[in-house]
Amino acid sequence: MSFFIKDTEIKIGFLFAASVAALLCFDVGPQVQLSVLSGILHEGGHVFSLLLLGERPQKICFGLFGLTVLRRNDIKLNYKNEIITAFCGPFVNIAICVCALLFYLNYRDNQALFSVVAINAALALFNLLPVSGLDGGRILECVLLKRFSVEKSEIILCVTSLVVLIPLTVAGFLTLVKSRYNFSLLLLSVYLLILLVFKGLK
Repeated sequence: MSFFIKDTEIKIGFLFAASVAALLCFDVGPQVQLSVLSGILHEGGHVFSLLLLGERPQKICFGLFGLTVLRRNDIKLNYKNEIITAFCGPFVNIAICVCALLFYLNYRDNQALFSVVAINAALALFNLLPVSGLDGGRILECVLLKRFSVEKSEIILCVTSLVVLIPLTVAGFLTLVKSRYNFSLLLLSVYLLILLVFKGLK
């Protein structure tokens, strides 16, 4: 399903719609629902920052793994604004985390507030990791491109990503073994490793 807001196409993928329907119809638990909502707000931060900086996306796609923004003719902002755009997603999570924490300090028995704090803190920290495919990786890439050539910047980013992802994958595997059901960290780590490999093959 797709529609237009002015000259920007909004496309809602089948898997995204099915996931939202499942969240509404089945009792998946408040933590899962909060995670999805926090993720959507995170992506909204990126889109909002683009609009504030004067760029109107060509297409915004809602898919199973989040929101993808297709920018017009692959036009990129300057490095400073690219960094701002990349940081705005985690910034939304940090802002939500801080606000929820202030309320939680007064209502310590409220587990929902604690979940909001924990989920948004985790989302912000994870996305700020200096890994290709994450906001932190994009920020690092922009910083490197200001000082080094494209080739050298890509090498440094690739090595940094591997240094972070290898122990993260191990931690995800150990978490899965210990919990017997929590595979989210392992899945995300493997997904980012695959993206890194495909990026290196291009």
